[in-house]
Amino acid sequence: MSVGRLSERRPLRIRSRVSASGIRGLLASPIWRAGVIARAVRRFLTLAIVSLSALACRGAELDIATERANLIFGDVDEGHPAAVALSRFGRPFCTGTLVSPSVVLTAAHCVDMLAGDPDVTIFFGTDIQGEGVRIGVRETIAHPEWTGNLSGGNDIGMLLMDFPVDPELAIPLSLFDMTLELGTEVERVGFGIYDAATMSIDGKKRTGLTTVTQVPSGADTFIAGDPDLITCSGDSGGPAFIEKEGVVYVAGVHSFGLEGCTSPRNGDTRVELFAEDFVLPWIQEKDAACGADLQCARVGCIDDPDCEPCGPDGTCTEGCALPDVDCQDRNLGDLCRADQHCTTGKCVVWRPEPKTSFCTEECVLGGDTCAAGMSCQTIQPFGDICYYDDPPSGVLGGECEENYDCGSSVCEDGVCVYACDLSNGQNCPEDFECSDNGGGYYCHALPKESGGCSASSAGSSYMGFGAVFLALLLATRRRQSA
Repeated sequence: MSVGRLSERRPLRIRSRVSASGIRGLLASPIWRAGVIARAVRRFLTLAIVSLSALACRGAELDIATERANLIFGDVDEGHPAAVALSRFGRPFCTGTLVSPSVVLTAAHCVDMLAGDPDVTIFFGTDIQGEGVRIGVRETIAHPEWTGNLSGGNDIGMLLMDFPVDPELAIPLSLFDMTLELGTEVERVGFGIYDAATMSIDGKKRTGLTTVTQVPSGADTFIAGDPDLITCSGDSGGPAFIEKEGVVYVAGVHSFGLEGCTSPRNGDTRVELFAEDFVLPWIQEKDAACGADLQCARVGCIDDPDCEPCGPDGTCTEGCALPDVDCQDRNLGDLCRADQHCTTGKCVVWRPEPKTSFCTEECVLGGDTCAAGMSCQTIQPFGDICYYDDPPSGVLGGECEENYDCGSSVCEDGVCVYACDLSNGQNCPEDFECSDNGGGYYCHALPKESGGCSASSAGSSYMGFGAVFLALLLATRRRQSA
């Protein structure tokens, strides 16, 4: 990996301080408690390719000159929860940055290294051998003009995770012109090799401060580094953070080093050149968290409806078409859409119909503190809470005057309904059918039987009975003749 001319640059990985404190909040999120989807079955061919690639990469790393053993510096980093490791079989091979709830920004050559391997995961934490969270990769993209050659530039790509994390963890993209940032301090973060002499990698996140020393004319990269902070294998794809007015942005994606793990001339792809035309549009298209999910993703998403005044944006707005969950005005037993909607601080679903939720609180079994129609029941995983004995108001088919009266927030012709889509498996419960009454497809109650038997239903019943009787009669005759 040690080279001299720009045309011979090879991917490097960074060495700097490491941080992991924010992982506790991540682990406490309901997303983690919900569990992780099982990984895909491994294919023999994929494993063979991965094994050969690993051997090839290992051989390349061993070619790095070990002229100096004390130039790769950085402190173990227990912060920067958005800085993640791309790992295979518990070993990091690249670094990345969370830039939206479900998308990780990294280098295009790191995307190439994934090779569709189902064993690659995104690791959130400080030490890949310790406590942390691992999420699978659903989809990847390298810049469309990436040629596979670092001298051609465009070394930037993204990974779509299997599911989103806390939107607050994402780091905004820098739009600052890096040609104006010579001498500006940047902070690198990476999971790569920390000792150039032994080529040791321990899976820990490290971080360190350095400065922008060069922005080559006509290139899409900048150079940042000094003898006290040098990148190495495993740091590729990692961030160069820049701070402006107290806000931290990701300004660079680590791409290369000019002399293996011994030179401070470490290059990063300039994020501001790709943010608006490549990164943000892909996030908006692919990250489901940019849609309506009751969580406002202010970072990464171009347009998240949850960030509108009537969405969960942290401010209570009156007169919304649907109840604003930021208005904590729902009492015990009232319909709700989120915990913050309730004065009790807890919103739970009515299990027979998960479309309907109501406010509840903890209680003592046998007590009488619950609202009318409710009793203290043990409901897992919530424990002893006030729960309805019979279906609450607002369930499917219940009477309503406005959308607010329904758990689904949809009142149609005085009846609570909810949307259905048979093509996507969104079916209706028993005694309801998916039909369009002019306002879209919703679950509507089937007509109730009048008590008499119609000719068609009676005929079919008699025909069914006759067929069964005939079959039994024939079977009896066969036994008798035998």
